[in-house]
Amino acid sequence: MACQFGLSVAEVFDAIGVSASSFCCWRTKLSQVPTDGPAAFVPVTLMPLTAVEVELLFGAVVHVPCEEDLIHQVTGILLQRAVDSINLIDTSNTLLNLQIGLSDGHAG
Repeated sequence: MACQFGLSVAEVFDAIGVSASSFCCWRTKLSQVPTDGPAAFVPVTLMPLTAVEVELLFGAVVHVPCEEDLIHQVTGILLQRAVDSINLIDTSNTLLNLQIGLSDGHAG
């Protein structure tokens, strides 16, 4: 059996990480659920997104109001700080290696 995009059912299961036996098991369980009662849906109200949370590696959370320019500014600053930190570590390692080389009497 092939799906609309030319993939076999097995290829689709493999792509989404589900085994065919697991799918069949759930299909059987769900087909046995009675459907003669009232719908089990509950009304949901979606609230507008007011802020984006950015969780930093050390656990701090930054709340940024949902304004596109502000989000771009904050993410740009955070990315630049990350790059600067990586460059600082690289520079420190280079200096450390240079100092170790000089202390060994080698001129790096």
